[in-house]
Amino acid sequence: MSGFIREDRYLVIKRKDIENHLTKTERILLYRLANKIRQHAPPNKEIQYVVVESGWPEFEAVWKMIEDRVETEENKNAKFLKGDDSEEHF
Repeated sequence: MSGFIREDRYLVIKRKDIENHLTKTERILLYRLANKIRQHAPPNKEIQYVVVESGWPEFEAVWKMIEDRVETEENKNAKFLKGDDSEEHF
């Protein structure tokens, strides 16, 4: 059984919603706060994200891809911790 749990790790806000639902002052404040957080990113490394809305047909498929990757890593780590080195290493 998988130990994978979907986590609420990111705060994503559509720019369209920012423009449509916040006042000019609120938008300025939000962008200033976002820039303050961005300043703490690793130097010379722009972090990029892919966002898939829950209403899109790809949504569950993307979650499945992530779950499969996590499970593969968990299995590799479990084998390593058990000392199972049956795979050839070059």
